[in-house]
Amino acid sequence: MKKLYHRSYFFDQGIRFECRRCGACCTGDPGTIYVDRDEIVRIAEYLSVRVSVCVDTYLYPIEEGHSIREHSDGRCLFYDNGCTLYPVRPDQCRTFPFWFENIRSLKKWKRTSKECPGIGWGPRYSKVQILDIVRSNMDAVIKSHDAQKKVEIHKRLKGLVQKYQDNLLRKDQLEKELDSLKKTYDLNVDEILLNLILGSLEPGRHYQMYLELLNEIYGLNVSGLEKIFQDFKGAVKSATEERVREIKADLAKQRFISGAAVVPNLDRDREWLPVLGDIKGRFDQILSREKGRLTAG
Repeated sequence: MKKLYHRSYFFDQGIRFECRRCGACCTGDPGTIYVDRDEIVRIAEYLSVRVSVCVDTYLYPIEEGHSIREHSDGRCLFYDNGCTLYPVRPDQCRTFPFWFENIRSLKKWKRTSKECPGIGWGPRYSKVQILDIVRSNMDAVIKSHDAQKKVEIHKRLKGLVQKYQDNLLRKDQLEKELDSLKKTYDLNVDEILLNLILGSLEPGRHYQMYLELLNEIYGLNVSGLEKIFQDFKGAVKSATEERVREIKADLAKQRFISGAAVVPNLDRDREWLPVLGDIKGRFDQILSREKGRLTAG
């Protein structure tokens, strides 16, 4: 990337530019206006709405992120005789017209200059400043591309694990599929799978298959995880028995109902659910620490 700064360009002497807020880049043919998480938060704060409301009302999902909605004529949703988001406009808007596709050739730049009246006005951007902007945009594109690949890998790995769980894949077939993914993607597939498996481990859920994968694929000692799940079962069983005894005692005392045929339904017991939630919360913390210990090692 550093070689970019040592080459000669048509903008070696710099380019004057100042946004005229004319709306030329905000209107016209439909396009994509990428916004990341930080930009969404800033926009929501500027509009004085919750982030969830901002996303649902003004954005639409695209790949692993979001884009600002547009009117039917292609105008940005936030363009109304001027940008209504100008102080917090996204970086994609803020860095126009110094996009790679605009300055990749003099011919492209001349075409852009005809559409943007701000070019030729205002302060002069030096060659270094222009390349810094281009580099920043390219880094963002690469980061976005890597994030998209991670989403794709995660979906494929989740599907493979599900097939393995349903006995539709043998262990050797799963390992073969994993090797194929490693050759296809230049990302750490093992790390993504490890995080997927660890993220699937929760108190109260089936866990044996995940522990087998952790042991057989990664060679991890899962005895600590096994003990946590067994202790959770024991804690739930003990609390269940205690609550059942309390309910039976109350029924016998208040309604004179007793006997072996009395089987309380804890699913409808309002006092039981908070107790179960407390137990799960306590073991969630214990499990989280053990996961951290395994990944740190």
